[in-house]
Amino acid sequence: MGENNSIRHFDFIDAVRGLAVAAVVLVHSAQGIVGLSPLAASLFSKGQYGVQLFFIASALTLFMSYGQREQLDGKQTVPFFFLRRFFRIAPMYYIAIIFYSLILLFNPPSTYPNDFHFGYMILAMLFLNGVFPSNVAINYVPPGGWSVAVEMLFYLLIPILYRKIRNLKSAILFGFATLVISILCKYLAINVLRMSGQDYSAWLPWFLYFWLPNQLPVFAIGIVLFFLIGKPGSTNSENAKLKAAGLLLLSVLWIGLVITGGQYLNPYGYYQEHFLIAIGFGLLVRGLSIWQFPIFVNKYMISLGKVSFSLYLIHFVVIRVVMHFLARLNLPSVLTVGGVFVCTLVVSYFLSSLSYKLIEQKGTDIGKRLINRLKKPNTLVSVEQ
Repeated sequence: MGENNSIRHFDFIDAVRGLAVAAVVLVHSAQGIVGLSPLAASLFSKGQYGVQLFFIASALTLFMSYGQREQLDGKQTVPFFFLRRFFRIAPMYYIAIIFYSLILLFNPPSTYPNDFHFGYMILAMLFLNGVFPSNVAINYVPPGGWSVAVEMLFYLLIPILYRKIRNLKSAILFGFATLVISILCKYLAINVLRMSGQDYSAWLPWFLYFWLPNQLPVFAIGIVLFFLIGKPGSTNSENAKLKAAGLLLLSVLWIGLVITGGQYLNPYGYYQEHFLIAIGFGLLVRGLSIWQFPIFVNKYMISLGKVSFSLYLIHFVVIRVVMHFLARLNLPSVLTVGGVFVCTLVVSYFLSSLSYKLIEQKGTDIGKRLINRLKKPNTLVSVEQ
């Protein structure tokens, strides 16, 4: 913030999204690469937690914007909120569903299940794939679709949560409540599915990891951050910079501790690694809200963050193409991962920049026009989404 006046107050959130999507691309770049050492494979696999960083950023920004929308939209805040969210997500997401469904039907990867049917497309389009206990429904149509389903279900809670969580204390209490809820829902789901007589062993761990109750504590971290951060402002204070550096260091140490010794932090296994690492991400985001260090908040990360939704959906097919060509070079496994990562990120960024302009922005514009038509005459004109 202090060292670069061209960076706006909230660009750190776009940078966080950029970091998140880069982490997701990294983990997928390493999948299927043979010859990686156990250590390298384990480290690359942690990129999966970029999704949790997305969730934290999402909860934070939704709480930041909802109050402003409430002042502008009045009694129409809730329906307009859902309309904005739908037209922000649905156009690109629906195109991805159709595209990847065609791939599954006509040229499925060898690692994909064979039990795809059109019902999974319908579930995904209704954003209900996150509540249907099947690994195909929840995550393959489109690939990574589980996180979009979880996001959309979380959106349903925002109007209630914003009204009920009014201060830091209530946000922290909500966070603890979600931890209890996640455990109770897990054991409830296991017992209900056991009573159904179905063989759930193959896909139940997937479902219980992906569904909203298991991810709700991560969103709660973003809500806590909302009350901690308040309104970020420009500062040249060395004390602020030192505090931010301390939080970033603490974030790195905490995440390192979780990765190397998580069993000691969570001896009974009640909470999965994704939540413990999300605590470290919370420290990171808080630090960047105080001081936007250029190593994290720069024009490249900000640009990635702006198109991160499209990039998240597009990179799966780009990786498949890139791997096909790089496999012919017979590079060492770690170099192959690096090559796949860089090529995928670059190609996906350019494709996503196009889809962002041609699809995502068009969708949000349609939503804005619809909302403006629905607004009562005395309602203020909506601000830019």
